[in-house]
Amino acid sequence: MGIGLVHVGEFAFVLVLPGAESGVLDDTDYQRFSTLAIASLVLTPMLLKFGTRLVHEVESKTVAMVTVHPKPGIPNQAIVIGAGPVGRRVAPHLETSGHRACMLELSSGNLQPFDRQSLYTVAGETADLSVLKLALRERR
Repeated sequence: MGIGLVHVGEFAFVLVLPGAESGVLDDTDYQRFSTLAIASLVLTPMLLKFGTRLVHEVESKTVAMVTVHPKPGIPNQAIVIGAGPVGRRVAPHLETSGHRACMLELSSGNLQPFDRQSLYTVAGETADLSVLKLALRERR
């Protein structure tokens, strides 16, 4: 995202011309700034494409590792907070590993795919104790 914000942009040409005409920028600075602006406009799309491809490669190699150490007499229960990339991988993994997982997310809209997979979901603020208790309750 930083690469997309770094480029100078077309509006820079609107600003640099009055600066050169008023004498704030000398000819050398004007040429340097214009060169930098043109280079950033040309290079930014290529760098964004490369950066996006790199991020997708890293995300595809990222695996969420979950280790659960059950204790006698305590049910294998977990709360997965957040339906982001890691939560999407962890919750189904826990369920298929024989653990009772609850997906907890602030937005109920983000939980719909998990409801369709028959995962237990709770929408609410994770800092609210009553929401956490609801996430830990027995399923019906």
